[in-house]
Amino acid sequence: MIDIPGIYIGAKPLPCRGWSGRRGRGDGYAAVPLGDSSDVEASEDGGPGVASASSASPDASLAGYAPNPEMGAGIVSRMFFTYVNAMLATGYLRPLGLADMYQLMPVDDPTVAFRKLRRGWLARGSESVIWALARGWGWLHLVNWIFLAIATAAELAGPLFIHAILRCLASSATCGSSVWIYVVALSATQILRVLANARFSYFMKRYCTAAKSALQVDVFDSLLGLTAAGCDELGKGKIINLVGVDAGTIRESLSSVHLAVITPVQLALGFYLLFSFLGVSVLAGLASLVALLPLNLMLARGLKQVEKRVMVAKDARNKAIADMLGGIRVVKLLGWETFFSRKIGALRATEQAAIQRRGVLLGLGRLLNAIIPSLVSGVTFAVYVARGNVMTPAATFASLSLFSILQGPLDSVARELLAAYATGKVAASRLSNFAGAPQRHLPPLAADPLAPREQPLALCGTYAWASDDPSPVLYDLDLVFPPNSLTLLMGPVGCGKSAILLALLGELEVLSPGSPQFPAGSPRPAIAYAPQRPWLLSASLRANIVLDAEFDAPRYAAALTAAGLEHDLTLLPAGDATEIGEKGVNISGGQKQRVALARVLYSRAPIVLLDDPLSAVDPEQAATIFEAAIRPLAERAVVVVATHSLAFEQIPGLRIYHVAAGRAELASPRTLAAQESSNEPAALPAGTLPDDNRERAPHDAAAVAAGAKLKVKEDRASGSVVAKDYLQYARALGWTAVGTIALGLVAMEALDVGRNMWLSKWTHAASERGGADNSKYLGGYFGLIVASGVATALTATLVFTASAVAGTKYHAAALVGVTASPLTFFDATPLGRILNRFSKDVADMDSGVLPVLVRVIMTLLKAGAVVCVIGAATPWFLLAVPFIALTYYPVSVVYQRSKRELQRTGSIVTSPLIAHVAGVIEGLASVRAYGLEESFADKHTRNVEATARVWNGKVNTNRWLLLRLSLLGGGVVSLSGCLAVSAASQGTITAATAGLALLYASQLTGALIQLCAAVTRVEVRMNAVERLGHYFDLPSEARAVGGPQNGTAAARWRVVDARAKVGICGASGAGKSSLLAALFQTVPLAGGSIRIDGDDIREVGLVALRRSLAIIPQDAQLFLGTLAFNMDPTGTTRPEAMWQALEAVGMAEVLRDKAYELDADADPLDLELKNNLSCGEAQLVCMARALVRDARIIVIDEGTASVDAESDARIQHVIRTAFADRTVLTIAHRLATLADYDRLLVMVDGEVAEYDTPAALLAAEDSIYGRLVAAQT
Repeated sequence: MIDIPGIYIGAKPLPCRGWSGRRGRGDGYAAVPLGDSSDVEASEDGGPGVASASSASPDASLAGYAPNPEMGAGIVSRMFFTYVNAMLATGYLRPLGLADMYQLMPVDDPTVAFRKLRRGWLARGSESVIWALARGWGWLHLVNWIFLAIATAAELAGPLFIHAILRCLASSATCGSSVWIYVVALSATQILRVLANARFSYFMKRYCTAAKSALQVDVFDSLLGLTAAGCDELGKGKIINLVGVDAGTIRESLSSVHLAVITPVQLALGFYLLFSFLGVSVLAGLASLVALLPLNLMLARGLKQVEKRVMVAKDARNKAIADMLGGIRVVKLLGWETFFSRKIGALRATEQAAIQRRGVLLGLGRLLNAIIPSLVSGVTFAVYVARGNVMTPAATFASLSLFSILQGPLDSVARELLAAYATGKVAASRLSNFAGAPQRHLPPLAADPLAPREQPLALCGTYAWASDDPSPVLYDLDLVFPPNSLTLLMGPVGCGKSAILLALLGELEVLSPGSPQFPAGSPRPAIAYAPQRPWLLSASLRANIVLDAEFDAPRYAAALTAAGLEHDLTLLPAGDATEIGEKGVNISGGQKQRVALARVLYSRAPIVLLDDPLSAVDPEQAATIFEAAIRPLAERAVVVVATHSLAFEQIPGLRIYHVAAGRAELASPRTLAAQESSNEPAALPAGTLPDDNRERAPHDAAAVAAGAKLKVKEDRASGSVVAKDYLQYARALGWTAVGTIALGLVAMEALDVGRNMWLSKWTHAASERGGADNSKYLGGYFGLIVASGVATALTATLVFTASAVAGTKYHAAALVGVTASPLTFFDATPLGRILNRFSKDVADMDSGVLPVLVRVIMTLLKAGAVVCVIGAATPWFLLAVPFIALTYYPVSVVYQRSKRELQRTGSIVTSPLIAHVAGVIEGLASVRAYGLEESFADKHTRNVEATARVWNGKVNTNRWLLLRLSLLGGGVVSLSGCLAVSAASQGTITAATAGLALLYASQLTGALIQLCAAVTRVEVRMNAVERLGHYFDLPSEARAVGGPQNGTAAARWRVVDARAKVGICGASGAGKSSLLAALFQTVPLAGGSIRIDGDDIREVGLVALRRSLAIIPQDAQLFLGTLAFNMDPTGTTRPEAMWQALEAVGMAEVLRDKAYELDADADPLDLELKNNLSCGEAQLVCMARALVRDARIIVIDEGTASVDAESDARIQHVIRTAFADRTVLTIAHRLATLADYDRLLVMVDGEVAEYDTPAALLAAEDSIYGRLVAAQT
């Protein structure tokens, strides 16, 4: 068992959530923030990265942000939201940015919200995120719902006053001034409802935002403690969805949860008032409502099941996209864009089918929403007249007003609550399951984690990736690593060397008991860890080395010198301030490893774990670095190095463990040297290395803009969404669908107005002539109800299904645009930004754009109908319409300008949040090893805070608008009431017409609010269309079709004959990989030309060019999917040929032992092949992949750097035999592997220094190659 104190792995008990060192702003923010203290926008795409290593004040992240004026606002200002005026004025004059957002109220701070959620988790051992949230904020709900009760009471009082007004107007006796008192009371209730509802909605939205923030912090907190097996099982795509999608789904669901409580109350009170108007007849309507409610419950269950399928499909698609983007360099070099796009397209088709099934169910929900209130009113009226009652205007229109009010809750149940239940239940289940995932619990760092270690480090026991894994990876270990010593772990590819280092980090599960060095609960020491694939932040070179430690200039300079990076700094555009890009995309493999090593040196940790740290560095420099860096480390720390090389000079106290098949035993250097010498190619003559053969940064670094910055800021449009985007979206929907939806919406509103006018005619006939043909009017009324329901169902279903179709078209076009982009696009664009477009923006396209556009049209039609009906009843009202418009327009324009930019800012600040999470997933072991949990948690909290501040800005501006429009609507109700009462008193209109006017006047407030909100929401939702559409027009590197056939290449005057074997050598960073980049046309040629088969590659089809080449990259890249997919995603290679290739590289038996098959249906689509193989094994699979590829030119870029000597010898044999009829270009630091090549090309400082046969170069006087060889012998 590992001896790091207090570590254990198992299911995480809920009372102890996440890693134990979690602190937040409320605890003092004791940790130094990772990176500089600039605005989030300044590092908005940086993911987990930093821009500098300088320390910052604890609250530096708030520098420059607007203070929250609400904290000092008075009661009137808070009631009418006048404190938001300054933000809206700013937004009207210029686009709002993150610095314009108000600071959060203390209670809404993400750290405070996280503590509330944690208290909810701890309460009674809750395992449900919903109950945890309810317990964390329970008392606030009780206080806030007082406002909701006042708003509900005021709303229900409105029909009472309408009934009183119409009763007075219908009465033969005059009511005198009482009718005007009722009109004033009706207006007052409207204002009271508006004010109370505004406060409730505001506090509810703030609570939902705080809950989302708490969940996002909680997911990250759990992520920091997630076991390696748990992280691999969940995958990056699902974890990102939890932060970016599921937490937002919970927020939206919580905003509707009050409906579950208030709707029954509203229905009960509403039916009580209906009983007072219509008597026992209302019981028939109530019975019909109860009979129809089970349909809603059945629909909710169906929606829940379909939503699960949608989320599973969404996870699979996002996971595949993240996987492709993570290996995009290999995908493009191999010309596999089409095949990966096809795979992702198939996943999207599955997702679309699930979304469309959900759309059909939502369409049925809209049908129930439209037909249930009307049927209830129709049944009630039918029984009412059947019992001999007369349809008076007072009873009829007061009842209709109540039915209209009750339709709101029923509408919300169908439109919001059912969807909220279905989506929220799934999201809550996913979040709760993630919260209960197996965790690795680490004690906090020691008070002095850098204190020298006096006791040996021990590792004993049997280890597996997970406790339920039947196949351990390490067996019966009993390893001891003395203090101040160097220990080598050596052995063949896939033997378990890297697994031992992970076990030392506590990343593996202990299956058998061991003997811990420290007692449980003791603080842990610091560990410096350099993985085989260097984990680099999208930040400056200095930030990557210093991380969150205090900057010490002498120590920093010493680390640079020992790691051999001083000369590289002179070549980088901005020295150590140069941004090296996501995953170090703009530096060479050797430079990546040396940056990781410099990080280790700077850390001063007493335990150092290095996984093949110099495999990508040329041997001469590796020897120098060993003397300057690794040997001094062994004098002050426990140093464990996993390596294939025995080139290290023997030093006193050196220990070597030979690792084979998961077991390790002590071995002597002499024994291992004898074992490996038989596999090494013949030694080469000696010489000396010239002084001018220095490292050079690859030419890609020259493209770093303005010196330090590699990333480009996320594109952000300003102003209104242009007409082009609307037309493009309409074409994606299909003009037939657009026309059909438009006709359906017109029919729906026409039928609704016709139904109410039919009822007005009925009441007039009944009251004026003493009777009416009730059967005729009832038949017509029910006929209009059925017609309206059919139109609603068909239109709603078409809306939801067409949305999915349009989303798929946009997804496909954006995917084509991204995959066709040059590699420079991916170097400058963080992965999180791209993932944000394909996750959140596509989700908005699927369900948020078209429904909102439809809502705009519906509210326009409703507002037009209201004006027409009221104007027909009281023509004087038409004179007030221009004044209403003049009041409405400036308010809506001011709001829309700000809300539009708020949405764009929100989209931008989401990208660094996603990128940060994605980066931590990539380097989780390193984050924990260096003890960076708190720094990265603070960075995540700041990102969450930024998104919360933007969202609260939306809430404030939204409440500002709704309050003003509601007051305007209340004024319209007062005006309409006065005009209708005046006209009815003078006998110019009937009481039935006055009732119809009052009914529609009460609907105008909602129509005005919905219209402005919908127009703004369209601008907001169309932001997704705009952002995805931007990827349609990305610069493309594609050209015409055509490709080389034979494999004869020429670069300027250098000629490579067909079937020749050419070695390319030189120091790390000398330009070798850049030469291959020119061959694959990932960078443009500055001059000269490269010809293959006599054709200039610039005139050859790019895809055909790359498919005619095969590359074995420096960093082995495997993908999610089956073994067969990784070998040949085109699906054209027979399994027998694949097994032959795997046999040739020695991987067939290894894969068979791990139960891998080549049957395309044998493995699940999300098979984690790449996480089940070591780096060396993955490199051998890449070699086999090149064997089955029908390419005439094979490029090997340090393809043997991560394999042992035996595997290297086997690979060289494969090159000489299987590749005998192909042209081979090989970059290698092991010059002995190039000894029998036909030609050697020596690179120095980005130029070809020598090109001849190995023998000629060795015989030449003062040969650079000869001196390179001498350095290795």
